[in-house]
Amino acid sequence: MTAILTEKACAKVNLHLEVCGKRPDGYHDILSIMAAVNLFDLLKLTAFEKTSDGRVSVSIVSDGGQCSDVLSSIKPEDNLITKAVHRYLAGREGGFFEFVLEKNIPSGAGLGGGSSDAAAVFRMLNKIYGFYSTDELMILASSVGADVPFCVAGGSAVCGGTGGIIEPVEIPDGLFVLIVNDGIHVDTKEAYSAVDEFQVDGKYNPHISVSGLKDILSAGDYGKLYNDFEKPVFAKYPRIGTLKKELELTECLYSIMTGSGSTLIALYDSADKAAAAAGLMRSFARIVNVSEIVSGKKY
Repeated sequence: MTAILTEKACAKVNLHLEVCGKRPDGYHDILSIMAAVNLFDLLKLTAFEKTSDGRVSVSIVSDGGQCSDVLSSIKPEDNLITKAVHRYLAGREGGFFEFVLEKNIPSGAGLGGGSSDAAAVFRMLNKIYGFYSTDELMILASSVGADVPFCVAGGSAVCGGTGGIIEPVEIPDGLFVLIVNDGIHVDTKEAYSAVDEFQVDGKYNPHISVSGLKDILSAGDYGKLYNDFEKPVFAKYPRIGTLKKELELTECLYSIMTGSGSTLIALYDSADKAAAAAGLMRSFARIVNVSEIVSGKKY
């Protein structure tokens, strides 16, 4: 099937994630280091037609992938691909869109799979219509999901607020990322509620400043980074904590859960070390991928 446009929707990982507090609107402020990796969904726009009645229709067809079952488990109207199309065109245009999706990023895994798909849609539609400047597109993306603005931007960044404050940072080259997922689905809203219950004096861990995070990255002192979701998520899903202990026995620079879970990642300074660890972890987990950070690189 010929594609009109094709976009890679790269997964994101959190190398650090603080929950800084609950806002009056019910959302949470965070401080995180996010990085795109070269594990990706492949999204193709295969049919497109403007409609005169202003209505928007979206069709999403599966094109396989290691997590192809995710697509069938989500109602089309609930898919962030559909929501992104409606949000982009709201009050402007109508049309029919057919997307074909190769799904490789698991759902409920802290890898931003749905967010990255939505971001790919925003990039596609802005190529077709050009309705929004880069800054406007980022604001629009934030209305669909907290991770969508970062996924639109890509690369690596320190992210704050609800995810929409993005300050690009450089992560040293030559790092390999082992991605480990055992198929456990962690609900993001439940994870945030659990973090609230684990707070001590309004926060969960000692706060690291933005400049402090940059210094840690520059020094490669990754063991100082942490994820506030780990303790509450491990308490509910001990299996994830067990997998992290197994990862820590490998020759990694450090290991951390990404997002609100359930995926774990570990950083390595050589491809051989990452491959050796992947061989070991395949006996423990369902999905094991060796990837690389695509900081500062185009998708």
